[in-house]
Amino acid sequence: MERSLSATGRTAGASSPAASRQSVHRMETRLPCGAHGYPPDSTTVALVGLDAQDQASLKRILRGYPNPHAPTVTWQVRPEPSVQSVLAAIESEPIAIVICDRDWMADDWKSLLEQFAALPRPPVLIVASRLADDYLWAEALNLGAYDVIAKPFEASEVVRIAGLACAHWNQCDGGRPAVMHSVA
Repeated sequence: MERSLSATGRTAGASSPAASRQSVHRMETRLPCGAHGYPPDSTTVALVGLDAQDQASLKRILRGYPNPHAPTVTWQVRPEPSVQSVLAAIESEPIAIVICDRDWMADDWKSLLEQFAALPRPPVLIVASRLADDYLWAEALNLGAYDVIAKPFEASEVVRIAGLACAHWNQCDGGRPAVMHSVA
């Protein structure tokens, strides 16, 4: 039976509030990116609350692998020390993705989502945690985060999630949530 799960976490025909993480797949349509139908030259990813080791790991991964949905686009990684600095950065330049560490910043990722709601074109939020279990994943999607990524970071997972998040951000006005589909 096919069930769909929106980024708000609501399922159609599901008996539980969240589908199993292994059976959920993001269904994205690939549309032209950017104002002229071409992807921008670079995509900015802001990192907030991540320690130096995690920042270095994400920089190494994102700079070492191309965006699978736009191979000519480079990743610009911008560490930010606080929620306020991320919001200030968004006002000065387009930031497609914010990766927020739940382990170091507890519920600050929720505050970011609330602040993003008032923006005309908010970035997508990816929550990072060593405890990236089904509960956090369901909570994050229910509140409007794009995805959750486990630490320590695996290159293939980071590139896959960041690539999809970038494609989603480029396709959406105002960062509307993607529709998720589950085949359970």
